[in-house]
Amino acid sequence: MCFRWGVEHLTTTPYYPQSSLAEQVNRNLKSALKIYHHESQNLWDENLQWLGLAFNTATHESTCTTPDSLFLGREMKSPLNVRWDLSPKEYDSSDKANQSRWAEAFRNLLAAKKRVARR
Repeated sequence: MCFRWGVEHLTTTPYYPQSSLAEQVNRNLKSALKIYHHESQNLWDENLQWLGLAFNTATHESTCTTPDSLFLGREMKSPLNVRWDLSPKEYDSSDKANQSRWAEAFRNLLAAKKRVARR
């Protein structure tokens, strides 16, 4: 199955997290859950959508943009935005606009990689 789908199967030592993207996301999620539910740990699963909203609308340092603007082509509306601003936002969903957003994010990622390499 891995060969058919072009997946390179790698084995790792169990319980030895590496600094992969998945481990970074898990570390951020774990920190957010600890902060958000520091008083009552038994209700953490009821508010996961708010943490997802926070992660998807936060500007990332490396891309200098939010994940929702990259994937949706516009900023996602939060409940506060909907409550206070009911006017629809105009956005360009053309392929050319999407390509320019992705190209800018890629340039920002390369610049972030150079900054990390200098450190």
